[in-house]
Amino acid sequence: MVEKKVCRISVRVPQSWVKTLKERNIPISHTCRSALYQQLNQSDPVLQNTGKLRSKQRAASLYHALTPVRVRTIDGNLAQNLTVHTVKLPLFRSILMKTCDPGELSVLAEFLDQGEYAEELLQDAFI
Repeated sequence: MVEKKVCRISVRVPQSWVKTLKERNIPISHTCRSALYQQLNQSDPVLQNTGKLRSKQRAASLYHALTPVRVRTIDGNLAQNLTVHTVKLPLFRSILMKTCDPGELSVLAEFLDQGEYAEELLQDAFI
């Protein structure tokens, strides 16, 4: 579908930028349009929440993939220890790294890469 031009805006850039952009074959209008589109998407609250939801779902699926390791490693004392700590991710990592096989270790690394979402899941799991 062809988009209608509704409004024209002008953007002022220094003459040196115009010259440099022209030398590098960078079209100013497309660059400005894509930058505005990116800012528009970043300011949309619905799109911001879906990104967070998708990342949290990924962290949850990785956490559930670690179930066999968690079951054989974390006993009552370690679960109590995780409950006491406010920041659980480093302790969780140190506990599970000792007993993971190479396949489980890669899943654990992906889970730890989730950062704040992984921490949030551990906060929910070990209250």
